[in-house]
Amino acid sequence: MQHQDLIAVVDLGSNSFHMALASIGGSGIRIVDRVKHKVYLASGLSADMMLDQAAIDRGVDAMRLFAQRLKNESLWKVRIVATHTLRVAKNAEHAIAQFREVFDHPVDIIEGIEEARLIYTAVAHTTPHVESSRFVIDIGGGSTELVVGDGFKPKLRSSHSLGSNLFSKRFFADGKLTKERFDSAVARVESILEIYYRSYVNAGWQVVIGTSGTIKHISSIVAQQQSSVVTYSGLLALRDQMIDAQVIDACHYEGVPDDRVKILPGGLAVLIGIFELFEIEELHYEDAGLREGVIYQELWHLEHPDIRERSVNDLKERHKVDVLQCARVQATALTIYDQLADKYRSDEYRKLLDWAAQLHEVGRTIRVQDVQDHSKYIVRHSPMPGFTVEQQKILAWLVGNHRKGIDVEKINTFTQHDPQMLVWLLMALRIAVTLHRSRGEIDCIPEATAEFVDAVPQLTIGLAQAWLKTHSLSDYDLAEEAKRWQKRGWALQLEPLA
Repeated sequence: MQHQDLIAVVDLGSNSFHMALASIGGSGIRIVDRVKHKVYLASGLSADMMLDQAAIDRGVDAMRLFAQRLKNESLWKVRIVATHTLRVAKNAEHAIAQFREVFDHPVDIIEGIEEARLIYTAVAHTTPHVESSRFVIDIGGGSTELVVGDGFKPKLRSSHSLGSNLFSKRFFADGKLTKERFDSAVARVESILEIYYRSYVNAGWQVVIGTSGTIKHISSIVAQQQSSVVTYSGLLALRDQMIDAQVIDACHYEGVPDDRVKILPGGLAVLIGIFELFEIEELHYEDAGLREGVIYQELWHLEHPDIRERSVNDLKERHKVDVLQCARVQATALTIYDQLADKYRSDEYRKLLDWAAQLHEVGRTIRVQDVQDHSKYIVRHSPMPGFTVEQQKILAWLVGNHRKGIDVEKINTFTQHDPQMLVWLLMALRIAVTLHRSRGEIDCIPEATAEFVDAVPQLTIGLAQAWLKTHSLSDYDLAEEAKRWQKRGWALQLEPLA
């Protein structure tokens, strides 16, 4: 990467789509440009979690603008991350497919807890409170992220469906503003978050920092009326002003667009609930968020090993994986994969195979029988910083299919990865697991080639004939494995070598 090459990070939020353009060089990160487009994606989410076409069309318009802005730029990388609304929308992939028609880059839907980590990363790198312990609050359109950390390290992270848009729709849908409605919304916030009270308070903090558009606008209004920091009394004064106005259409604030004011009551109720529950005295607004966190993570990746490696290692240690056995499977699976033609391989897919081999027995501590099912559940539902939602689902799919039945149909739900490439990974993993069934080394290096024979994808595995004769169980298991793949339209060809 050249020092002046640019990275573009797009954040597909529930209220707005944002793009940050930055250069990463010897002097660190420099934001070159920011582009924001109001989409209000969450407003188009129905009760049955389907996005309407109007909201999708607004998203397409925003993506088209981003594509035009980047048309003549020399880009090192483009990252697109999606948050709460696309996490919960049942037709998220339908929407993403339309976004990619005008801005053709993968969209990574990230889990809420990963979003929280990235937001904290942004705050830690852009605020002056470097050595302080912080309580970071981010109220988006669909969710709220809460993080307590020291310096650059988050200690507690959580994500909740407490968005400004969601709460405005739920408690103020007709635009009427009353104290009873605010009280009901605040009570709901506190009931959801009360189980986190003790752990967060015990962790402690010295400064409270708010990010996101909701807190930005609330902070702006409070600053005009009272002080430069957000206080509990300032929040209550703003609430009382809204109640006196009676309807949202009568509320107008300098510097806050009217369409943003319409979803402000919900966000205000969420913030009041957080202030009350955690007994916060004051909050400082900082202009840092998810997209800056992604940029700093990319910078970190340039200088350090992949953060995903640490997530995999943490999971292995937590569940006391048999490291030697997994290392044997890992080595053999990668040996098979590395022999495939270049068009069937890539570094990123190789990493997925590597990690799947390391984690395929992570569920063994629960129960040896059906270990693949337990491993799948653990990988899918454990916090794994650095992984996108789809990457984590793919890892879970790989470890969940490392033995017994093969769920090939599942790959059609992975829209950001090539299904054919994923099947090569699964075949390599399953063959490696089969060869190491005795939980020992094998004194035979398999030869592998991938090709299409009469339009049927085929993986050919060559093993020494003498070795197969002395390992009849492996020979039988491989033959059974070939039958399983044949039923699913793929061919596994076993070739004895002299």
